[in-house]
Amino acid sequence: MTPIMIDIDLAIGNQTLFLSIAPDNVPMTLSVNIRYHNAAARHFITITDILTGDVLLNNIPLVPSGTRINDLLATARHRLPGTLFLLPDGTTLIWMDRQTTP
Repeated sequence: MTPIMIDIDLAIGNQTLFLSIAPDNVPMTLSVNIRYHNAAARHFITITDILTGDVLLNNIPLVPSGTRINDLLATARHRLPGTLFLLPDGTTLIWMDRQTTP
């Protein structure tokens, strides 16, 4: 799978993105909700399967990375295929299958 680059604007408090993807050849239609929590002073991500309504990833902090160590999907391997990380500049999410992860 070619890596998917998702540009986000963290200056916006809350935003929702809709994606049709197939990481690891598993087709999925997802709602990606990014919210800013004042008390934590950071953004969090929630990912929902639009077809089933299942919450696949809930309130995971957006921590900039660029390595597998900070894979945002690490806690949801059984529900979401691939890897997801936020580039160090904090404005781009990268979603890719495990075979192409750096």
